[in-house]
Amino acid sequence: MAERFRKIRLLGKGGFGTVFEAIDLKTGETVALKEMFGTYENWEACCNLTEVRALQVLSHPHIVSLKEVSLSESKLYLAYELLDRDLFQMIDEHRAKHSYLDEEHIKVLLF
Repeated sequence: MAERFRKIRLLGKGGFGTVFEAIDLKTGETVALKEMFGTYENWEACCNLTEVRALQVLSHPHIVSLKEVSLSESKLYLAYELLDRDLFQMIDEHRAKHSYLDEEHIKVLLF
């Protein structure tokens, strides 16, 4: 991991890991890098995680794409495309303007 990604800043922390904005030193791309909690002893254990299995086969404009899975010193790292905001931030922006997402906008986001 240390040789492939450089962490820039903390984006958030959840139930399964900590997410950082990071630079992929191989491609130059900015990504969201999730450092999973816990340790993983082998590659098979990493690949069997529901999150990894699901994102490897899902492809949709409204689902964040998984770019890289990396195991380094028993730590699992997942590199995702970096989004400028998440759904909650989008809703909050509309709420702050005293407007809500209309039905058509919601359909576009969901389907």
